[in-house]
Amino acid sequence: MIIAIQKPDTYHGHVWEKIEFILFLFLVKIFGLILRIEFFIQKMKEKNPGIPDDYLEYLQNIGWGKIGESYMVYSGPIDPEDIFGVREDANLEHIVLFGDGFSGDCDGFSIEKNWELVCIDHVSLKVYRWNLTFEEFIKKKINQVLRSRKKTKSSPH
Repeated sequence: MIIAIQKPDTYHGHVWEKIEFILFLFLVKIFGLILRIEFFIQKMKEKNPGIPDDYLEYLQNIGWGKIGESYMVYSGPIDPEDIFGVREDANLEHIVLFGDGFSGDCDGFSIEKNWELVCIDHVSLKVYRWNLTFEEFIKKKINQVLRSRKKTKSSPH
């Protein structure tokens, strides 16, 4: 890829050299990030055989972090013990988590059930099935945020 930038007539040489250098560093950082994400996704596939492609595509193309103010997608699957601690009454060894709604309940995949989407109640640690693909699930979350924003914009303050 070649990027050509026309040097404005009003810039002095040393200022323009600094701008060119900053742009160069920015592009190196962007391309390095893309390569790191692809490497990260590949390692995730190796560590978690069978992990759903729609989940990996979301991480690769959209990323992770907050969706509005109501949901968080983690940067990769995590162990429930990282959230809930070690609980002898929990049977969560076959679960990896991918996000939460800031309420304590977490969403994840049941590895032993062919990576089925599940929700873990943060109080009882009971596991509930979503009966959705990751793509269907995340679209619902995004639509919830969009609907709540429309309501906020249309309501008088």
